[in-house]
Amino acid sequence: MGALVFATGSLGAADRAMLNTLGTIYGLHAAMTYTLIRITEERRQMQEQLVMQERMASLGRLVAGLAHEFNTPIGSVVAAADTSTRCIRKLNELVAEIEGNDGIKQDPRLRQASSILLENNEVITRAGSRIAKMVRSLKDFAKLDEADFQSVDIHDGIEHSLAIVRHELEGKVDVVREFGRLPKVYCYPGQLNQVFVHLLVNAAQSIEGRGTVTIRTALDDRNVDVTLADTGKGIARENIGKIFDPGFTTKGGLGVGTGLGLSICYSIMQKHRGSISVKSELGCGTEFTLTLPQKHDIG
Repeated sequence: MGALVFATGSLGAADRAMLNTLGTIYGLHAAMTYTLIRITEERRQMQEQLVMQERMASLGRLVAGLAHEFNTPIGSVVAAADTSTRCIRKLNELVAEIEGNDGIKQDPRLRQASSILLENNEVITRAGSRIAKMVRSLKDFAKLDEADFQSVDIHDGIEHSLAIVRHELEGKVDVVREFGRLPKVYCYPGQLNQVFVHLLVNAAQSIEGRGTVTIRTALDDRNVDVTLADTGKGIARENIGKIFDPGFTTKGGLGVGTGLGLSICYSIMQKHRGSISVKSELGCGTEFTLTLPQKHDIG
C-alpha cells in the first residue's frame, strides 16, 4: 500500500491525464491483489478438503478390508458355538436315556456344568451375531464394493451410520426416528454416510448429560429432506455463519476438532447438487437440514 502526495496548485491537462492513468493502474493493481488473495485462500481450502476426502476414502477402504477379513472368523465362532450347543443337548439326552444310573442323572454337578456350558454358548452366539451385524454395517457404510453413484435407500444409510456411532450415543443419547416414505435417491452413498456420521457425532458431543437426537425425513415435489435435531448446547449466533468455513471449530482442547468436518459436509452436499442448512440457539440445541434432489444428473 502506498500514497501519492501532490502540492496544491493548478493542474494541466498532462497532469490530469497522468493522475487518471495512475489511478487506473492502482485500481487494477488493488483488484488483482484482492483476486490473488481470494484465489490463494480458495486453493488452500480446496487442498484441505481434498486431503480430508482422501483420508476418508482411505479410511473407507480400510474399513471395507477389515469387514471382509472379520467375516470368516466371526462366522466360524458362531458356527462352532452352535455346534457345541447341539452337542451338549445331545449328551444330555443320552445321559437321560441311560438305564440304572439315576445317580448320574441326578448329579447336580452334571446339571450345573451342562447349564453353564449352554449359557456360555448362548453368550458367544449373541456376541458373535452382534459383531457380524457390526461388520455388515461397516461394509455397507463403506460401500466400496458397489458403484459410486447409485440409487439407494436413505433410511438404510442412516441406520448404518447410527450403527457406526453407537458407542458415541449409547447410554447418553436417545434416538428418535420420524421417517417419512421416501423413494430411492441417486447419490454417492459412502460420502452421504460420512455426512450422517459427522452430524451424529457432533450432536452427541454437544449434549451434556443425557439428551435426544431426532432424525426426520420428508419428501416434497422435488427434494428429499433429512433433518437431524439435537438437544445439545447449541451454537452462538455470531458463529452460525462461520461453521461451514474450513478451519473453524468451536471444540476446545488439544486434538479435538480439526474444523474441516462441516466444511467437508458442505462440499459433499454441493457435489450432490443439494444443500445443508443449520438453525441453532445457544442452550436450546441445533438442527441441521440436508436437502437432496430426487432426480438429478451429477457430472
